[in-house]
Formats: sequence, C-alpha cells, structure tokens
Amino acid sequence: MLKRLNSYDDLITMRQSGDKKIKQDKVKVSICMTGCRALGAQEVYEEFSKQIKKQKLQDKVEVIETGCQGLCARAPVMTIDPPDAPSIFYGRVTVDIVPDIISSTIMKGEVIKKLCYAEAG
Repeated sequence: MLKRLNSYDDLITMRQSGDKKIKQDKVKVSICMTGCRALGAQEVYEEFSKQIKKQKLQDKVEVIETGCQGLCARAPVMTIDPPDAPSIFYGRVTVDIVPDIISSTIMKGEVIKKLCYAEAG
C-alpha cells in the first residue's frame, strides 16, 4: 500500500525516491513500431541495433520498440532519452541518417534540427 501524502514536501520526497529507483544510465532510443513500421521503422530499428553493436555501444545505448508515439504524420518517429538531458523527438527518420544520429546526437548530444519536430507559437 502506498504511503499517504500529507504535504507538498511528502510529494517531493516520494518523487525523489522514485527518480532514484528509475534513474537510467544509458541513452534510451525508443522507435515507434506500430504505424511507423509501414514507413520503414523496422529497417531503422535493425540498422540502429546493428550500428550500436558494431560500435560496441551496448553499455551506453538501449534501443527499444514502442507503440505509437502520437505523431504519425512524421513517421517513422523516435524519441532519444539521454540520462541527464531532455528528450529529443525525431521524425521522418531513415536508415541512411542512423549513423549521423549516433555520431551527433548519441555521442555528442547534438540535436539534428532537420529531424526535430517543433510547433510554432
């Protein structure tokens, strides 16, 4: 049973405790494998996995399949979650851009602007 929260401080303490339990030490790459599969997500996933193994980055990067990430118009899509930085959402990802994503975003923390989704406003 969960402990009853009696104050805002209780909530903060609970959150910090939870954060410690789920803290990741790897970059997590989540690739949509539902509707995006029809537009090449399977091939992107396979290439990503192959490149991670080839570059011996398994201890630093985890590639996972997900359900819909909600922006099908930009398929195939992926989210990159570095351990200590904000998430990065890329759309219209293709097999040929995978090496650039690894060398720029995964290794250097650089965002590839042409793949990013942004809303005006």
